[in-house]
Amino acid sequence: MSKWAWMLAVAMVTAGCGSTRKAGDPCEPENVGECSSDTEVLVCNGGVLRAVPCRGPSGCTENSAQVACDFSGARSGDACPQGSEGQAVCSSGNPNLALFCLSGTFQAQACGECVQQGEEILCAP
Repeated sequence: MSKWAWMLAVAMVTAGCGSTRKAGDPCEPENVGECSSDTEVLVCNGGVLRAVPCRGPSGCTENSAQVACDFSGARSGDACPQGSEGQAVCSSGNPNLALFCLSGTFQAQACGECVQQGEEILCAP
């Protein structure tokens, strides 16, 4: 199954993987993130760092140009970044569920079958 990863530009203030910054710390600019571990990204939303799990096999990775969080293992109820609002991923544990990022949380939607075609998720009846 293809994976879906969220990517964003990294600001010069990014501290890098294993950062000592933590969820709840003040931040700027908006929608900039950093890996706090191999399985979690901290994203600046509303001026505060928010922890978002990266449960897919690629976890959280970053380089000088971007941060990538692999959401392919996302679960219903997991946090998702504000910049991913409306995007979806097929549930890795249930082929009949799509997980949509709505209001900062992955929310499950039942499907006849969830299919990923390129960058698009199709929730077939």
